[in-house]
Amino acid sequence: QLMMGIHELRLSCVLLILVIVGPQSGLQHSLPTDPTYNAGVVEFIPPPGEGQPKAKDGLRRVKNIIESNLTSGLDILVFPEYVLNDYSLLTYVPDPALNIAPCDVPNYDFILTELSCAARARQIYLVIHVKEKVYCANDPLPVGHCNVSGINTYSANVVFDRQGRVISRYRKTNLFRYEWYSVNVMPQPQLATFTTDFGVTFGHFIGADFLFWQPAQRLVAELGITDIIYAAHWFNELPFLTAVQLQEGWSFANDVNLLAADASEPSGQISGSGIYAGRLGRLKAVIYEEPTTQLLTAKVPKHAYRQSYQAPPLPTPELVLQVP
Repeated sequence: QLMMGIHELRLSCVLLILVIVGPQSGLQHSLPTDPTYNAGVVEFIPPPGEGQPKAKDGLRRVKNIIESNLTSGLDILVFPEYVLNDYSLLTYVPDPALNIAPCDVPNYDFILTELSCAARARQIYLVIHVKEKVYCANDPLPVGHCNVSGINTYSANVVFDRQGRVISRYRKTNLFRYEWYSVNVMPQPQLATFTTDFGVTFGHFIGADFLFWQPAQRLVAELGITDIIYAAHWFNELPFLTAVQLQEGWSFANDVNLLAADASEPSGQISGSGIYAGRLGRLKAVIYEEPTTQLLTAKVPKHAYRQSYQAPPLPTPELVLQVP
């Protein structure tokens, strides 16, 4: 009886600890009342090849990052443009108004299904770029004629919430060079936004959109968005169009937080990612001479709490372990 009493006492203590602190595997999320949120952007080496092998390789590496310890505690994670599928393996994207979690719907393409499940498992907001397809019969809006295949193609950002639901989608407006041959655009630029459980509303866009009034400046000037997500495959060009230079300048000029994720192909003049806090300055930024996959993280100050925010010291170069 004495041993049983000791056992019951130990069990009661364990249960009490679990009630008070929760399971150790639980992830701490930022709250609407917190002065900052935890953000990550990924400079990412695009996978080689094309079609399904390319998509599977890119997806495997994307999931490795999402599932790694480095993302523990992040509220939101952003990947660049052109890191998954190409135009030979398009994917459908559900209407965000339906709040569908592809993780629960097996008839969606494996790309969306696995990303949805990964976001849910990690309890993180996930922003990633895909090549989207839409049947012409279901898509009367785009500029230009339908492809002979009967399918319209879009360059799109997809946003998953912590439950793996698609809550926002943005279709690129300002196409770059060869994209005009294979990608549709909407007749009116979309102003894509979503609101998070940590009290921040984000706007998002892609690539060359950065240089135009619509949608980039309209999100800030007309909707008053203070936090912007930017997925890019940016071609650096001197003297005024290098990635980090442009990102930091745009964030400073508009005094908005900017989460910018770029692909990493320095041989093609493509590199440069960062997290910026408007007039408070750069929080993290990188640009590489060699192909590099790197996760950058920062505590980003919310605009409502800026008066009490103390900016970190200016960043200095440091050797950071890369994500495998």
